Amino acid sequence: MSIYNVFISYNMSVQETPIIWQIQLMATHYDMGVFVPFPEDRRPKLLKKVKTLIDKSNCLIGFFTKNIARNSLAEINYALQKGKKIIAVVSNGTNKQELENLGIKVFPYDIDNYKAGELEQKIFTYLLEQQQLKEEQANAVATIIGFAGGLLLLYLLSKEK
Repeated sequence: MSIYNVFISYNMSVQETPIIWQIQLMATHYDMGVFVPFPEDRRPKLLKKVKTLIDKSNCLIGFFTKNIARNSLAEINYALQKGKKIIAVVSNGTNKQELENLGIKVFPYDIDNYKAGELEQKIFTYLLEQQQLKEEQANAVATIIGFAGGLLLLYLLSKEK
């Protein structure tokens, strides 16, 4: 089983912090990797180490708010360019339809009525589904490669006669 890695792009908001901590805690329980860049490493022009973390990730969780940080936009844009799965945590007043039209999985949350653990559980259930899908795809590829290798071996053996 390979590790499923998640990159979290955040806006330095106090409302986001408990959500990020809870996702990290849940992920370690299931042997998932979570990358949360240090504030000093986050810039609108991405540093190589941040790009590397995104490259190593299977998906990115981004917090979409009315005042989304420029460095978050840069991280999300880079992940989109790399074809990464994007999970959007969307606050009130943010247009979620545009994100869904881009194929982004959206989890709305209301800052004023936030219930600890509820949003995180929904996100984490989705992450577990994505991890399972990744494993099934890897197993399917391995099966195809094994089958093709077997056919090649049979072909080579039949040529020797």
